[in-house]
Amino acid sequence: MPEQLGTLRVARIDGLPIPSHEPGALVEDGTAWADSPMPLTPGQLLGPFPPGTHTFRVWIGRSRLDDVDVAVRPGRLTTAMIVR
Repeated sequence: MPEQLGTLRVARIDGLPIPSHEPGALVEDGTAWADSPMPLTPGQLLGPFPPGTHTFRVWIGRSRLDDVDVAVRPGRLTTAMIVR
């Protein structure tokens, strides 16, 4: 993604923090949590999330993109497709 577009950020639509594997995340009860919205880089892992569909708000810089639904299945990695 071209850097001049700005930072890609995501937030859970329910407003809850995002479980994260990134350095600097707040650790509570053995789980690391990132502030929301959080910066996102290609290939970055989020979670774990419980099985089901999770909806995220997405921004690039100051531009709000369409919400993204991610279907999480037990024991699998799921790719979120973000289209601008």
